[in-house]
Amino acid sequence: MRLSNFIIENQERISQDWNALVATSKSDQPGLRDHIGLILLEIAADIETPQSERICRDNSLGHDDGNDRQVLGTGHLNIIEHTAQRFSIDQLAADLRALRSTVLELWFEHVGADPDQATLRQVIRFNGAIDQVLAESVERITREIQDSRDLFLAILSHDLRNPLGAIRNFTEVLRQMPNLSPEKVHVLADRIIGGVDRITNMVNGLLDVARTRFGNSLPMTRAPMELEQLCREIVSEALIANPGVSIKFNCKGNLSGIWDRVRLSQVISNLLGNAIEHGERKGLITLTAVDEGPLVRVAVHNEGPPIPAGIKPSIFKEFVRAPRPEAGLKASAGLGLGLYIAWQIAVAHGGAIEVDSSEAGGTIFTLRLPRDVGSLSPGSIAAP
Repeated sequence: MRLSNFIIENQERISQDWNALVATSKSDQPGLRDHIGLILLEIAADIETPQSERICRDNSLGHDDGNDRQVLGTGHLNIIEHTAQRFSIDQLAADLRALRSTVLELWFEHVGADPDQATLRQVIRFNGAIDQVLAESVERITREIQDSRDLFLAILSHDLRNPLGAIRNFTEVLRQMPNLSPEKVHVLADRIIGGVDRITNMVNGLLDVARTRFGNSLPMTRAPMELEQLCREIVSEALIANPGVSIKFNCKGNLSGIWDRVRLSQVISNLLGNAIEHGERKGLITLTAVDEGPLVRVAVHNEGPPIPAGIKPSIFKEFVRAPRPEAGLKASAGLGLGLYIAWQIAVAHGGAIEVDSSEAGGTIFTLRLPRDVGSLSPGSIAAP
């Protein structure tokens, strides 16, 4: 029996022995436990794939010269990509060492103590396949870690821009108008404190994101709240931070729900910021919040050119930047994170964001939120 057939026919036994071996590890990380069957099948298929000695060597080292490299099936890479936030490189290496040991021990029990050359060649191919899984997976995990670090810094700089701008403007008013009445000073001071609090909450939230590797469901702190008051605060802040911009706020019905106030402020602020950046310079921006029974609908509309057709399908992905109206085809100076962040927060609340954009009607982003996360399943929301 060939080693590939042995792996397929004894997949359950290998998985059992491997699980018993890794169970002795002190690590509480899940590692590859949920996916070992698929990886075994891919390794078995790889053993039977014809390879030159050079390709076999390059695969085991994770090298890619762009020519005839034989790539192991993508299943294990998809697993690593989907669950990379749960893995450490040490845990991955330990799991693969245990898999190598388990398979070879059972294989040599089967073939006996004196294997022939054909058997040894299959063992070499098996070792090469394991090495390739390790090399490519480490590369993927390392890239995920780097992307998360870059995303963390990008989100931090993006989301701090609006409240910092408002704080600066409030402070300039206080400095240039020293004879303001105590009442006006008190109002401005409250706005500055509010901006500082928002920045503090953002930093705390981003630290949570860094821990959970942004992209999974975000940590939420839900409590009963009124959306109307939050919308009015965000509109006021946006107007102060963007002199000359016209924003109208409309609301109707009961706008209460169980939500994370800080996260929703990020969503609405990002949608407004997107409308300000990409809408008609002197056009009206409208923020609408409406009671729809079990849901609350929040919509941001701006006049101006529609979203380009080539960008719209990926508008909620990170680092996608639409061109500004005055810049022609040139991308905006932003980092392309506002809509990505808004989408993630909406999904974490069990909701969704839709976009409709046309030359005649302008652009409208619509956020639909269940009043309680339990009333709409996040699993029903398609990934952007």
